[in-house]
Formats: sequence, C-alpha cells, structure tokens
Amino acid sequence: MNEIGEKIKSFLGKMQLKYKYNEDENVFILPFRIQVSEGFVVATVFVRYTDEWVLIVSPLIAQHSIPSEVDRKRLYERLLMDTYYLNEVTYGLTKEGDIVVHAEIHKSALEFNNFATEFNSVIYGIKHFVENIMKDFEKYKDKTKLQYL
Repeated sequence: MNEIGEKIKSFLGKMQLKYKYNEDENVFILPFRIQVSEGFVVATVFVRYTDEWVLIVSPLIAQHSIPSEVDRKRLYERLLMDTYYLNEVTYGLTKEGDIVVHAEIHKSALEFNNFATEFNSVIYGIKHFVENIMKDFEKYKDKTKLQYL
C-alpha cells in the first residue's frame, strides 16, 4: 500500500468505518447501511486510488437492469439535473452504461476534511437516489444494486 492508500486507511479508521481491502486493485470496499424513509438500504462504496487520484464510487443500477420500456432520456436528464442542483453529488455512467454516484480527489487535496466531505457526498447521493429519483422511476427499485432492509 502506498502513501495515498495509507492516508485513506487512516481516514476510514478516523471515521470508524469497516472495510475490506483488495491490494491487487488498490481498492477499499465498504458495505454501507443507510437510513432512508422506507427503512434501510445497503450499498457498496468503493474507494479506489492511483498515484494521482482517489475515486469514491457506488454502483446504483446496471445498464442491463434498466427495463427497455423505460424512457432513458428522461432518466438521464433527471440525473444530470440533480447533479447540477445538488451540492457535491455527482451521478455518472460507466463505459458499460451503469449508473453510479461518485466523487474524485486529487492527491494534492487529499486531507481528512476533504475526504470526509467527498465520501459523505456519495452516501448522500445514494440516499437521494433512493428517496427521490426512485420515486419517479419506481419500477427500477428491484433492479438496483442496493439491498433494501
């Protein structure tokens, strides 16, 4: 584990978060239980790092799980609009078309308060997705990569 990995490890410890670490991929894997209006949802948050960047990301729904009858344009417009209006929350698409919520930190800005802010923006993005976006697209609920408890 390099210096960036050690910093992330100390930040996660300071935040009292449990994780698994995959050394081959330089990634911390955090199952995260989030209270939402309907109870709890469990999401997986990945904290990956390179020599320059830290990526905090949580998968929300796989492209192949979005029903074909869904108006994707309307869904993507909603994600773009919420990305614009929500502070620090960024929704995105992977190359495969999966919907994620993510945050990035350059190594020059990697300090505890910034890390905690970016990490919590991903957690809030999951909560917002479940409580707000899913209400408009309820048919996706059972297709997400989230577990409802």
